[in-house]
Amino acid sequence: MLAEPASVLTIIRAALTAPFEQQVSQYLDGRFGISQAAPQEAFVRIAENFKRRGEERFGRAFAYVQDVQDAERSFTNIARCFFNDFFRTNGAPEVTAVFCALDKVWAEALESGPYGVRFDRPTTLAEGDDACRFQFRRTA
Repeated sequence: MLAEPASVLTIIRAALTAPFEQQVSQYLDGRFGISQAAPQEAFVRIAENFKRRGEERFGRAFAYVQDVQDAERSFTNIARCFFNDFFRTNGAPEVTAVFCALDKVWAEALESGPYGVRFDRPTTLAEGDDACRFQFRRTA
């Protein structure tokens, strides 16, 4: 008997996120440049590195568009996403959200830790919107 598609996606999501949760501090450092020794610099590091390091790491498979950048906000839109494009093209758009779940892991770490950053993602390509909006706000 085959599992329901929704339960298969839940299993895959858990398989991807569980190990990632164990390494989230290293991810924050590698992806954003947030040092555990200087968490108060988190917003500045995100503002400097989210777009730049994303472009370096993911290349042209993702399109980053800076929306707002000031002392309190750093908003970057993802207008093209490899995962979204791949799964939509192959008739399985619901799988894209599995990869979006990885963002939730680091976002929760940012908001629950000593970083002074709030993260919102009000729209996603996976939900049919025109962009994934990554919105970081300084809170401290």
